[in-house]
Amino acid sequence: MSYRNRTGLCGLLLIGGALSLASACGGLADVKVVITGDAGSGGNPGGGNPSGGKPSGGNPSGGDPSSDAGAAGAAGSTGAAGEASGGEGGEAPIPDPMPGAPRILTVSPRDASTGNDPVGSIKISFSEPLDPSTVTSDSVQIKDESGALVVGSLTYADASVTFRPATRLSLLGNYTVNVSQAVTDAGKTPMERPFLSGFTIRDGEWGRTDNSLTSSTLTFDRNSPEALATDGAGRAVAVWAQTTDGNTMDIYAASFFQGKGWASPVKVNTNAANCLYPSVAMNASGNTIVGWIESDPVASTWSVQARRLTGGNWDALSTRVDIPGMVTYTIYPVDVAVAITSNGHAHVAWDSYYYDSTVGLDYYSVVARHVDANGVWDTTQYPFTNAQVGSGASPPALAFDGAGNGFVAYQLTSNASPPRVSTVVYRYLASTNKWSMSALGSSLSDGYAQPVALATNPAGEAVIAYTRITTTDQTTGAANSEVMGNNYNKAWSVPVVISSAKTSLVSSKTMASAVWTGKSFLVAWAQSAGTPNIVYANQFKTVWGTNATIISDGNHNALLPWLSADGRGNALAVWFQLSDAMPTTMMTPYDVAFSRYLGASDKWTNPGRVSNETAAYRYSPVVTLADGSSIAAFQRTIRPTIKSLSVTGVLENDFQ
Repeated sequence: MSYRNRTGLCGLLLIGGALSLASACGGLADVKVVITGDAGSGGNPGGGNPSGGKPSGGNPSGGDPSSDAGAAGAAGSTGAAGEASGGEGGEAPIPDPMPGAPRILTVSPRDASTGNDPVGSIKISFSEPLDPSTVTSDSVQIKDESGALVVGSLTYADASVTFRPATRLSLLGNYTVNVSQAVTDAGKTPMERPFLSGFTIRDGEWGRTDNSLTSSTLTFDRNSPEALATDGAGRAVAVWAQTTDGNTMDIYAASFFQGKGWASPVKVNTNAANCLYPSVAMNASGNTIVGWIESDPVASTWSVQARRLTGGNWDALSTRVDIPGMVTYTIYPVDVAVAITSNGHAHVAWDSYYYDSTVGLDYYSVVARHVDANGVWDTTQYPFTNAQVGSGASPPALAFDGAGNGFVAYQLTSNASPPRVSTVVYRYLASTNKWSMSALGSSLSDGYAQPVALATNPAGEAVIAYTRITTTDQTTGAANSEVMGNNYNKAWSVPVVISSAKTSLVSSKTMASAVWTGKSFLVAWAQSAGTPNIVYANQFKTVWGTNATIISDGNHNALLPWLSADGRGNALAVWFQLSDAMPTTMMTPYDVAFSRYLGASDKWTNPGRVSNETAAYRYSPVVTLADGSSIAAFQRTIRPTIKSLSVTGVLENDFQ
């Protein structure tokens, strides 16, 4: 007698014994045969009398029906020649229901396929039922392109194995399906050879709607761009400035969790003050620091504030980071940058100035302060540049490597005619908790201080990009604007020109953006090649590219790109640019646009659109998570009067 299920022949011969099935032929690999040794079933599978309740004692012609059960059981210890052996309570060997080695018939995703779903499962179909005990995380594995195992759940049913990843697979990621010869069929026959196939995940897609980061309809600060940070895995945070009571501005933060979305925003500042220009940083543990500038509307004082999120808990109060001096004049902080290292130490850097009415000049300074992982701040702040008469300073940029060493960089304008600009870099060593001047090899140039782009990689290498302006015509003021690039590997290289155009650059709180892709450094900036402004990019591997690449469409006035990378060689540039939509009395429409850098081809894709509405968008920072998905944030504005600008929303979109 035989049985057949959905996937194959059961093929079990029932001979004078009781049959126990672990699963009623739901798949042969789940079938177990147990021969019981009680008097009613007999002890010999080879010679029992199927018509009697007593065994025949091994005689195929039948036993004495009048013999007692005990004697019959003893006699049943032998069987006829050629019959299966087995004693009392013995287990019969299971015949292979489908002789031959098991084969893989199909695998999904198919071998060498591209454009696969990052949240899909992997399914392997076999030619016959398997022994489930051989389907394990050791015998069936999914690996990424680095050879690391993908974590997930493995199930077997109906001659098919299904692997469900615990998290999203990486955009543009390459994966392999690995099945070893440890996998056997129900009859214990192994595969003839190991199996290997590969597939690639599709690239990301922007959402079809802009999502609000807050449900508040109160005023946002138009001068405070929103800021983003990520842990490099599955978490991110966005911060921005908006009113709570309709009067003073507060700093708000919202956390993002991959697979769950955005949590409700929380107010970060703890003082009743006007708060502007937020900055945020997050490390791999999810610990976060937010910095901002605060003004007391009653006392007319200004300060630099910071608050940390460690172990999932915010500091009870914000900390005043700057240390008030003994001077009687008012110091105005301008820009704040923050960074937090892998060991939980954090840094806050800022530029500030005071105005000396007796000489009619500003005095600029750039300083920083450090806090350890326990929340203990250094007793003094470090002065990179003390207040200098008639000076100007750009916002400082911070970047740190995997060991907690890092750099601060900015430009400083001297009191000269024409103004002279120098690019300043300091190096921080975690082992000494000290900053020191870092030689850059840059020369003075004409013009005014502009922001710099700075990035490091985990090994401590770094790049910096900055503006060098040389006035070529003192009468007309026509200027030659170049983007300079330096790289650091134990020492700074000689700076080189990395821009193709030699015309004006676009800057605000940022001039350019720099990022480590995991395989190279990228720098992007906006520069005029006449009209309009165009977004350019250059790359540093072992040398800088000989020519910058235009990554915007070249037809729309484009401004202020932000870069982000996935650590596997791919990157994303996001910027805002003039829209094709017609201006109205309330707004001049701008879009948020992007281009994708594909490390495998070493090329940028044609630009596309991030935002979804006809509106005036601006500022567009972006961060990328470990799986390659990204988050971009931006403001939406209107101009109710010719001299005013109002922010009507702080929005975001996901690239997944």
